[in-house]
Amino acid sequence: MTFLNPIVLFGLLAAAIPVLLHLFNLRKLKTVEFSTLAFLKELQKTKIRRLKIRQLLLLLLRSSLILLLVTAFSRPTLRGSLPGGLGSRAKTSAVLIFDDSYSMTGSDAGGELFKQAKDASLGVVDALGEGDKIFLLPLSRVGSIPTFESFPSHRDLRLVRSNLRDLKQSPLHRTIEDGLRVASRLLSDSKNFNKEVYVVSDFQRGSIESRPPFGRPENLFASGTHFFFIPLGKRVPQNMGITSVNIPNALFEPEKPFSVEVKVSNGSQDNIRNHVVSIFLDGTRVAQKGLDIPAGKTVQTVFSVLPKRTGFIDGMVELEDDEIEFDNRRYFTIHIPETISILLAGTPQDLRYIKTALTVHSSTTMKIQEVTTDRFALAPLNAVDVVVAVDGGTFTSVQSDHVRSFLENGGGMILFPGPQTSPGQFNSTIAGPLKLPTVTDLDQLQKSGTNSYLEFERSDVRHPLFQGMFEEDVMGLKGSSAPHQREIETPKIRTSIRFAPTPRSNVVITLSNGAPFLLEQQVGAGRVFLFSVVPTLDWSDFPLKGVFVPLIHRSIAYAARGRAVGNSFTAGDEVIVPVRQQSSNRFTIQNPARVETIVHSVQNGGLERNISTSETSLPGIYVVRSDEDVVAHFAVNIDPDESDMVPADGTLTALMLKRLGLSPSVVQRIQRPQDVQRIVLESRYGEELWKYFIIAALIVAMVEMAVAHERKNDDPKLSIQPSPI
Repeated sequence: MTFLNPIVLFGLLAAAIPVLLHLFNLRKLKTVEFSTLAFLKELQKTKIRRLKIRQLLLLLLRSSLILLLVTAFSRPTLRGSLPGGLGSRAKTSAVLIFDDSYSMTGSDAGGELFKQAKDASLGVVDALGEGDKIFLLPLSRVGSIPTFESFPSHRDLRLVRSNLRDLKQSPLHRTIEDGLRVASRLLSDSKNFNKEVYVVSDFQRGSIESRPPFGRPENLFASGTHFFFIPLGKRVPQNMGITSVNIPNALFEPEKPFSVEVKVSNGSQDNIRNHVVSIFLDGTRVAQKGLDIPAGKTVQTVFSVLPKRTGFIDGMVELEDDEIEFDNRRYFTIHIPETISILLAGTPQDLRYIKTALTVHSSTTMKIQEVTTDRFALAPLNAVDVVVAVDGGTFTSVQSDHVRSFLENGGGMILFPGPQTSPGQFNSTIAGPLKLPTVTDLDQLQKSGTNSYLEFERSDVRHPLFQGMFEEDVMGLKGSSAPHQREIETPKIRTSIRFAPTPRSNVVITLSNGAPFLLEQQVGAGRVFLFSVVPTLDWSDFPLKGVFVPLIHRSIAYAARGRAVGNSFTAGDEVIVPVRQQSSNRFTIQNPARVETIVHSVQNGGLERNISTSETSLPGIYVVRSDEDVVAHFAVNIDPDESDMVPADGTLTALMLKRLGLSPSVVQRIQRPQDVQRIVLESRYGEELWKYFIIAALIVAMVEMAVAHERKNDDPKLSIQPSPI
């Protein structure tokens, strides 16, 4: 038994008052004289004994009356329900966490899990009564509602039932732990005696994080809170899911293939053979293959696809149908620019060979602007894709900040030293602000002698810069049947700067003295290529070699690809897209259902503007437009954790509860949804018994009045003595 108002129990001390009054009420006895005692002997044996018993009964009744009244005001409650539904039930605050994710599309012998979840939830509502309140918390809403006021409680249970019936499945993925954390906030201010949390879910592994608890567990719930887990699904469906689509570093050009890496997981308990995977570009199937996937494993396959045009190209990877269909598609998008806008920064003398190289025809049109280094800070970098700079070591701090902002937002840069570049100046004005490799020395060789120049020592021929640049010799090496990749023609280098690569640097070409000739470095979302020689004949004959023109072209094309692969987001994420637009800050975003939303751009603190949206609940391709111009595409996909349909084991659940400061013993699992109402009523604290104690007190008071009235008519406080004869 539990008392809702326990402080009143101190009043039980008042039950001692009748006892004290009885002990100290020793009044002087009244004497009545009789002529003889013969007729009173029988009275002494029977009547006096009965009167003493009546006194003790009155003492007991009066003490019991006080005990019953004090106990009634302390509001006692009893676990379980009284026979016949009698009693006054304590009020309840409940949170119903409803898993409305796509994983609930599965089914078993009881039918679709989503419908079973609704039926079980209606059973929870039926266990509530007048005065109770309930918070209906679909998991899909957990991440999108930040405030307590956004979760109104409902006392109208008819409205809750209606809301439950209207629930739809959502592509948004949230964990059960996310829902429990919100539930703790909702119950924190509740004054009701009973606090209950219900979780209706398939409890698949993807809905419970596998991370261990860090630090001390959080005690988010008040002691006495009751937890009911209602797991659904008696079998694991046969389900294949696409967990990721990745496009490795590549140059995107029309009629040039690029690779797409696809990972497919088997979230069931059966081995799958020859499961068909297809890839589409612009809605047309361009490749397919069959995969063998062991139970519970993930396999990777690589497709080589050939784009036919420039512009935004939307792609999709698709699996053949299985029991669960929501994860059989995954979207991606790439951008092959029809025109690459290039800004050349340097003196005309330093840029002449680069300009000549750019006049050579390529599959992508080059739009070239030119500016001297001293006017570089005034250049409109938000209107260009790639900056080619010579002698960046002469940049001012303002110009360096200009470049850093450009790179962090996805721009590309090709950087050559100038004839007058000094290591100290380069490090302070370029390498430091942009976090690029520093220059440690200037390597200068004599113009005569057998070792008077440096050559290429090694080249990373797997780098996208070299893909398709050289033909393979199908005859192979002498005495070998393996194809042989032709070596890159090497220049003769007399002077070069020596870079100190960072852990993030990728050395593409190495010189014979071990120093890098060409380095690649990521800066924010952008990419920088660093050459160790000037692009003139002052330090080497590099501009005269056949490798110069294709290396310049491909370096520019590859540096421009910072914006080539469209970002992929998870359904429900806030999407931030940098855009280059000077004339308008009004944009529209079209979702996969072709519904357009108006958004406005916001200055991102750099040279560009950002647009953002949280309306990303539908998987597919989203199109961003400014007026009539398409400025971006991005893909939204289902969280791959939804594909893991295997139920979470006890260890995962215990770890989750431990992070919340809960023990598995406080959770009661209801295996059969039809038993929800019965089990909840049996386990709930809350049958208030104060009415029973009041009724008992009234009965005791009436008995006491009757006994006391009889006592008045037959007063036992007489001293009977015989009178003298």
